[in-house]
Amino acid sequence: MRGSDRLILERYRCVCFTEAPLAALADGLVNRWDYGRYAPFGLIFDKRWLYARGARPVIYQPLAEAQDLPPSHRWRHMTYEPNADNPVDFTWEREWRLHADELRFDSSCASIIVPDAEWEARMLADHE
Repeated sequence: MRGSDRLILERYRCVCFTEAPLAALADGLVNRWDYGRYAPFGLIFDKRWLYARGARPVIYQPLAEAQDLPPSHRWRHMTYEPNADNPVDFTWEREWRLHADELRFDSSCASIIVPDAEWEARMLADHE
């Protein structure tokens, strides 16, 4: 997986994750065709595995407080301004980040998410 600096303070490159519960996937991100900015495919990692590699939860806070973080932690900042004229609230994503250009992994570390049984059968047939 490649890191990105999109929406990350000071353009730190990070690989980003959501800590969405599995139940939320079945009820929204995976089984409906209105995905917003998310595709109905993904990867599941054990949080302990990510943590051991340096991934951490973002720190939701006002942009004005971002500079209060030491430079070594600013990659974790995510703007949270729920009462602003243009509210910013991504807390529902429960985001984690790994400060890295990329994350290398294999099938022992991740599982694949597909939208339904038809896609599961298709993926198995194409890749077994």
